[in-house]
Amino acid sequence: MLPDISGCKIISGEVQLPPSKSILNRLLIIADLAGQELPPQSSSDSGDSVLLRNLLQRKPEQYYAGMAGTVARFLTARLAILPGEHLLTAADRMLLRPMAPLIDVLQSLGADITCLGNEGFLPLRIGGVNMKGGKASISGEISSQFISALLMVAPYFKNGLELDVRPPFHSKPYALMTAALMREAGAEVEITNNRFIVPPKLYHSFPSSVESDWSSAAFFYQLLAVARTGSLVLPGLKKNSLQGDAFAATFYGRLGVESKFTGKGVHIQYNPHQQLPGKIDIDCSAFPDLVQSFACACAALKIPARFTGISTLRDKETDRLGALYLELMKLGVLMSWDENRLELISFRKAKPVTIRTYGDHRMAMAFAPLHVLFPKLKIENPAVVAKSFPHYWDELKAVCIMDGPMG
Repeated sequence: MLPDISGCKIISGEVQLPPSKSILNRLLIIADLAGQELPPQSSSDSGDSVLLRNLLQRKPEQYYAGMAGTVARFLTARLAILPGEHLLTAADRMLLRPMAPLIDVLQSLGADITCLGNEGFLPLRIGGVNMKGGKASISGEISSQFISALLMVAPYFKNGLELDVRPPFHSKPYALMTAALMREAGAEVEITNNRFIVPPKLYHSFPSSVESDWSSAAFFYQLLAVARTGSLVLPGLKKNSLQGDAFAATFYGRLGVESKFTGKGVHIQYNPHQQLPGKIDIDCSAFPDLVQSFACACAALKIPARFTGISTLRDKETDRLGALYLELMKLGVLMSWDENRLELISFRKAKPVTIRTYGDHRMAMAFAPLHVLFPKLKIENPAVVAKSFPHYWDELKAVCIMDGPMG
């Protein structure tokens, strides 16, 4: 349930962030390939990770990926080398999200995959086989999840994998994260520019813990930036993180939120003396999941902004670019946009509004901090945060204190 933080006077406390969903889901696939399970301290109650863990443990005849793109795409590659015949399907929105680049490469490497509906989309019939592997090429424009899925199973191909990623290579940090986790688990990955070479060397070791989620942390950076006050401790985050979304610390540093890294995590504090930028222009192709948070923060602070490199937002849990445009309009933001750009131009007085979430967890969490400034703002279907951060509302309420002066 959405807490009322409109009367928040002090923002202070420690936020219990979930483990990184991106890291954990990759480790779940890697551990399953090695025939092992991750230790209990690596568990998470985020919907996507719970779903993937349960499917890997149960090994059902029919796999249902729900709305989870990582689950659907990672399982496509995993099931391609798992003996037996498997059916992979998903929720209606996921059935519309592209799968063709991944399917095509897997088939070229020896996979037995049949599309049961529209070609290049779920549902799929997958016959697990011993794949030969070899050389392949894939576009990096649609989703880095395709690249990560291929890389993770590549140590189990007879001839390994030499994968060339054709530019533009969106969300490349996620593929680099995958490669780093594979190395930690005992595989070898050689990277030269956009070429990944993985020899047939199997996994054998795993980290004992998972870093906290920078994607989730961004919304608490945003809270301090929008409220223009506050101090929070975010445990479990690393300065030199594998997560591309750690860029949130740099971005919100420009909006007055300072980061001090410790052995425990990061302490963030708003600096009221920092001058805000007159305009922001940023290429978000390496961290598109942060765009909703960034755009909402700039809208709340009335900072003109231009976000580019965001074409992949159209194929997320919802059309995030379209959804963001429609909901920011309700708050009086005048914008210009196309397939790869969103520009915040001017700002009018906001009216009481209900923000639609479109079934997207990040829509809910990106607009929630704005409630500090817009008391009559409401969020439709707040429970959607369960996908990645089930206790988000509890954490938000706990750090927003209603007594005392604000600022």
